[in-house]
Amino acid sequence: MAVILDKISKGVFQCIPLCFFWRRKAKRATPLVPELMPTTAQKFREDWTYNTNAIEGNTMTFQ
Repeated sequence: MAVILDKISKGVFQCIPLCFFWRRKAKRATPLVPELMPTTAQKFREDWTYNTNAIEGNTMTFQ
């Protein structure tokens, strides 16, 4: 069990710099056009749901 947790924690720590990279990139792209916010938020929710379901093994299709 300790070996598995060690591998997971290493993977998480390797992802942190990548998260900061994408955060900086997103901040440079702001501010978004207010008219696009509802569309962007909807797309984010759809992608989030799709990927969460895929991780859980469920199926979902985009309509």
